[in-house]
Formats: sequence, C-alpha cells, structure tokens
Amino acid sequence: MSLVELKEVVCHKDSVILKLGSLDLVDGTPVVDIKPYLPFAESLPDASASYAQSAPAAEMAVSFTAEVEKQLLTLEKRYPQLTLFIREVLAQDPRPAYRKGEETGKTYAVWLHDFNVRWRVTDAGLKSLRWNRVKFTPFSFDISFALVN
Repeated sequence: MSLVELKEVVCHKDSVILKLGSLDLVDGTPVVDIKPYLPFAESLPDASASYAQSAPAAEMAVSFTAEVEKQLLTLEKRYPQLTLFIREVLAQDPRPAYRKGEETGKTYAVWLHDFNVRWRVTDAGLKSLRWNRVKFTPFSFDISFALVN
C-alpha cells in the first residue's frame, strides 16, 4: 500500500478522474483501492486531512460473559492479549459510520488475526455491554452486545 496525494478530482461525462501525485508506483501498476488519509493512522508528520483529524474515541464499554472469558483464556497462550485486542477493536464500534448509534439487529463481522469475529448490536438500554456466546470454533465466534447510549 502506498500513500498518494490527491491533486484534483475531475468529473467528465459519466466518469470521475482522480489526479494523483507523489506516487510510489512502478509504471503500469493499477490503483485498485483509494482510502482517505488518516493522520492518526499514517506516518506523515507534515500531512493534513480535511476530516478525521484525531483517532475515534472508544465508544463502547465491553465485558464478556464468564463462558466467553474462559474460552478466550484458553487461547491466550497461542494468541497473547487476544481478549484485550478484541475488546479494544470492538470498543471502537467498527461498524460502518452511518450505522453508529443505531440498533439494526444486523450481524456484523471483522477479521482479527486468525479469527472472524461476528457481533450484533442491540439497544437494551444497558450501561455496559453483555456478550453472549452464540457459536465458537478455533477460527470463528459470534458475539452479541448491547449498544451504550
């Protein structure tokens, strides 16, 4: 992945052309995906962004049921700090931004290390999150939790 500078956006007929600068590409390399520059995640001291100036705050308090804690604990030797890693990622509510703050009943997923973590947000008016184990295998588990308002 390479950082590029967005020089200009040109709308022409039914096309949008992005003029890029500061490229670190070999001639003919396709540009497959472009994401916005996030100063808190990249390392360009003099760069600026028009939005997302700081890292998002962890919005969700996360707690596990005793059963899930026990299962995660059995994985700690092979995956040190796995529980902390999952807790910190999910606390940031990694759903699409337009879904934050709402309960849809939809199951979301995020791939973390060797695990496909799926979760569902429900609005139960709880102060902390409750996690209920639905399915757990060495490489996949489902989690349900309540949205903190």
